[in-house]
Amino acid sequence: MKEVIIKGYQNPTGLIVNITVGCDPEFDSLLINDSGELESVEPEQFLQRMYGRDHDVNSNDPIGRDANCGPIELRPAPSDNPKIVIENIRKMIEEINRSNQALGASGHNSELGGHIHIGTGLQYSNISEIIPTNTNIGTLLDGYIGFYVVDLNGGSRASIFHGQSRYEYGFWSDVKSQPHGLEYRTPSAAIFTTPDLAEDCLTIAKRIGERHYNGKNMVLSGMTRVPMRNSDSSSISRYRPQYIPIATEDDFEAIDLNLNQFREHIQEVINDNERILKW
Repeated sequence: MKEVIIKGYQNPTGLIVNITVGCDPEFDSLLINDSGELESVEPEQFLQRMYGRDHDVNSNDPIGRDANCGPIELRPAPSDNPKIVIENIRKMIEEINRSNQALGASGHNSELGGHIHIGTGLQYSNISEIIPTNTNIGTLLDGYIGFYVVDLNGGSRASIFHGQSRYEYGFWSDVKSQPHGLEYRTPSAAIFTTPDLAEDCLTIAKRIGERHYNGKNMVLSGMTRVPMRNSDSSSISRYRPQYIPIATEDDFEAIDLNLNQFREHIQEVINDNERILKW
């Protein structure tokens, strides 16, 4: 298999695109009871324990709930420095722990997305510009992140690697346009189980965005076969293996990152069945 070259986006303004990264991952809400054990608690109760019974649980606070009346969602401020985003998440988790509560990323109780945001500040004139751009960035994010973290997509969020995701997001190259830029929705919230893995993923997204949106071509040197959903059906039986390009160790070195270290951080989470955020 030949290497795949993903062409960089050609910004018609000719200006440098400054990239920010952010996220809004979803988590199971947990209560630390008097015995020090964890038990599930409804998101509404979780937020009211933190902020009081009169708190509007549907507000757009940094710690809130998904817009579809779903699980708890963290919304740290985006930054051009992934370490700052990580520190913001750490402070949120500390605040949650002070209320004798915790967050879980196992996905046993609900569908949990680990959405990564890439801010570009770009304004497209029409949809014909957005589709190929999102396709290219989706391929890169799959090759550097999605393929390597796919084994974390367990629990009720069944693995996309086995063609079993039941919801409207979580498939390969799942990129959604947003006012700030885009949202990558393939990984599960498990990538936020540890600060090391979360920082890895945000840093990779930042490095890819910096190169792609400033016109630099990027290479994916590896290939692997994975089940892909047919366009006419989401049935498991309709999945057929196809090749997708993935980043190799050399490709990671090209963006000043270490693939082996990334894999070690992933394996740490794979070995953690509980996946309670203990930042």
